[in-house]
Amino acid sequence: MKMIKGIAKVIGGFFKLIWKIIDKIFITPISRFIYFIMDKLGANNINFEKLFSSKNSVIVISLICAFASFFVIDTKAVKLVGTEATVLSNQKVEAIYNEEVYVVEGIPNSVDITLMGRKSDLYLAKQLGEHTVSLDLSGLGVGTHKVKLKYNNPIQTLEYKLDPSTITVVIYPKVSDVKTISTDIINSDKLKDTLIVSEIELNREEIIVKSSKEKLKQISSVKALIDVSALNAKTAGTYTLENVKLVAYNDNGKELKNIEIVPNKVNATVVLTSPSKEVPIRVVPKGEVKSGSAIQSIETDIKQVTIYGEEAYLNKVNYVPVEIDVTNLSNINFYRNIVNFI
Repeated sequence: MKMIKGIAKVIGGFFKLIWKIIDKIFITPISRFIYFIMDKLGANNINFEKLFSSKNSVIVISLICAFASFFVIDTKAVKLVGTEATVLSNQKVEAIYNEEVYVVEGIPNSVDITLMGRKSDLYLAKQLGEHTVSLDLSGLGVGTHKVKLKYNNPIQTLEYKLDPSTITVVIYPKVSDVKTISTDIINSDKLKDTLIVSEIELNREEIIVKSSKEKLKQISSVKALIDVSALNAKTAGTYTLENVKLVAYNDNGKELKNIEIVPNKVNATVVLTSPSKEVPIRVVPKGEVKSGSAIQSIETDIKQVTIYGEEAYLNKVNYVPVEIDVTNLSNINFYRNIVNFI
């Protein structure tokens, strides 16, 4: 029903366009011309009235108008009747097969459709927009098969060509396995410097992976990608992430395709903490002072700083070294130096 309405709308628009052309190029100019003649000759001109009252004159004028109309319509219609070609790029392929039983490799994500025919038909095809490319594998079993793609072609008067039109697919029996989920933190650089991820808890520990036997052998790990930038965290606390994506990887850390993960998303509870420790500053002189001078003592206006990080690293830090260049310093200008540190 939707398609019929679309066709009727396009056809109605086509005739409206033709009428506008006739009105603009033929009817309006002729009417103005007749009015001009009547205005010049005068409304009471007997010869003019006789001319338009004569049956033969009316026939001749009608023939002239008919030929003029035909010429105008024919000239304008050539543009719509002429043959052209257009390409519909990246059209999605819909594969038909039992996804619960089989795994199929070799199905293209998209194809290009070249349509050839009259301009009016090409215009109509673009307006409808109901282009479907299908791959019917429902009658095929395990093995390698060479199959043709099919296009629904809503405008039967158009010829078409698919690229590719024929493909080779490999059908495998689908098997399943159970995998333990691990976590992988992403966008950690977007997290506030004073915060760290101290704990991650998922709402489930195991998932089911489904694919061909050969594909399942390649799975090294299934990871939940914890995007800490999505937390929008400003302070330490416990946060919840929903619909965390699960991805299967091989031994080289490359994501594996054509792997069905059930469920394919999990929820995660992320605990952020802000471990800190106060440590003293230790100034470390660098270079040699002027001859005859010596460093008796070094003092800073800030004695301690607070550092942040994981507990294991904080326990190893006992002070923060700050280097200052004392090259060629004497007891006069030494005190003019300013020690800057973070």
